[in-house]
Amino acid sequence: MKREWSKPGDVSRSCEAGYAEQHWIDLALGRTDRSRQATLLNHLDVCGHCRAAHDEWSKLLIADAAGACGMEEPLELPAKRRSSLERQVRRIRAGKRLKKSLLAGASAAAAAVMIAVALLNRGPVVEPDTHLISYVEQMEPAALRMMQAADTSRYSILPQGNRQESGFLWLSGDSKEAFLILEHLNGRANSDYQAWAVQGTRSDSLGLVKLSEDRGYLHIKADILPAAENIALSAEPQGGSLRPTTRQIVLLMLPKR
Repeated sequence: MKREWSKPGDVSRSCEAGYAEQHWIDLALGRTDRSRQATLLNHLDVCGHCRAAHDEWSKLLIADAAGACGMEEPLELPAKRRSSLERQVRRIRAGKRLKKSLLAGASAAAAAVMIAVALLNRGPVVEPDTHLISYVEQMEPAALRMMQAADTSRYSILPQGNRQESGFLWLSGDSKEAFLILEHLNGRANSDYQAWAVQGTRSDSLGLVKLSEDRGYLHIKADILPAAENIALSAEPQGGSLRPTTRQIVLLMLPKR
């Protein structure tokens, strides 16, 4: 039997393979293991219905995640919140804009979030540009092996609002090693940028970010990393601190492992 592939704009009324919206919620929240994630992402290439559902939930959950991390609340979807988001999805499909109330609750907290996170690692690791490889070879050659390993995931760190900072984080298969690189990171007098592994209200230091002009980088090896819920950054007195002394900015919400 010939397999029919959905065209990019084709959105059918339901998924013939039987996938439900909860599958795409779990995927966006990082609650799916690697093998299941690959199966779901491959399915998006052939099902217009699921592709539309996935895109809609991802946009809503990224906004919801920004609010959650700003308020230091766990990224969960209680029934009441999920019902609210489902109503927003229906409004999108009807061609209506999201209500201002959805954004109002997150706006104050999102203002404290300097860098937005791409919650999904859609597809296999993509090799960074040649100039980045050359840069890491020169500045932190010990990180190259992990960055290029087959089981390493690469996450994008995107600018938020009027901020310019962006970059990437590579995370090893066992989540115990990572490499962070940030562009447009301006140095601050008498201060260092310090990275933190955050779990609940606990923050453990991952080290000081090294600066080279407006680029920052950090090679991380830490047994505490697999348990972390997110990786954050703060400006600390030179030499770093035992605990954050200034407002933390969330770089990456880590998927549950």
